[in-house]
Amino acid sequence: MQRRKQEKGAALVVTLLIITTLVGLAVGFSDDAGVEMSLAAYSRDGYRAMAAASGAVQYAVGILASDENRAMDSLREDWGLLETEGLPKELFPDVTVRCRVVDENGKININALRTAAGEIDEKYRDCVERLLKILGMGEEQLNPVLDWLDADDHTRLDGAENLYYQGREPPYECANGPFLTTAQMYLVRNVQQGAGKINLADYFTVYTDGKININTASREVLQSLDDELDANLAEAIITYRAEEDFMSIQDLRAIPGMSGELFSRIASMLTVKSSAFSFEIEGVCGEASSRVRAVARRVGEGLNLVYWQVS
Repeated sequence: MQRRKQEKGAALVVTLLIITTLVGLAVGFSDDAGVEMSLAAYSRDGYRAMAAASGAVQYAVGILASDENRAMDSLREDWGLLETEGLPKELFPDVTVRCRVVDENGKININALRTAAGEIDEKYRDCVERLLKILGMGEEQLNPVLDWLDADDHTRLDGAENLYYQGREPPYECANGPFLTTAQMYLVRNVQQGAGKINLADYFTVYTDGKININTASREVLQSLDDELDANLAEAIITYRAEEDFMSIQDLRAIPGMSGELFSRIASMLTVKSSAFSFEIEGVCGEASSRVRAVARRVGEGLNLVYWQVS
């Protein structure tokens, strides 16, 4: 009798263990199913966010392509208002899309420092030196950039040529040629440390012919053009274009403080029309988000995408 009671007790324990295990498995399956459903929803939302961000680039490209006045580009045009006015809500009803179009001709082309012969253009060198100074940097950043760009292997003071980069971990080559992207500037000695939190892509580009659009250039870029073009004169230019576009670089002569000598020194670097634009787009759907950065160049009546990054 005692043995039977023990067997019944053991059977009850085993039964309870089986039930507990089954319940645990059921809960486990339920949790896994929930995770899978959550991942599926996130994946679906992520796809929607990415599709909307990609679609927003095409929408912005379309606005630029339909621009009726190709002789002038300014922040007061439709493409320049996308950041503040946003995209039509009916385009992406389930996704929040933030769109910013940036004129690359409002920046200094870092590759304009290098001439076709592989030497340094002194006029652009002075511009870059001034801009770096405004941004809190100096020759310890400028000279390594010049060494990276020029064709020779002679190291400037505080500069760096191939020997320096071969000693890095991991080692890499000094280009002795143009930058492929502005992100590549961070590979140059002292630049990452000197730039800190500054985004160099806000001030430099590699996509233009080197001309700077006075309708879109930032205060810092305007000041970099000449020692005589100080903060007050840069502000006067920005104030003017907030109300009226520069239709020609000759309009710059009407700005108070713009002397004839100053205009003559900087005129060859200026333009009022642009050849390249970048797009910074973010799509948010539910908890998922997708960012697209793209660059397009004007070619004939349209634009060709030359850079595309999704994150």
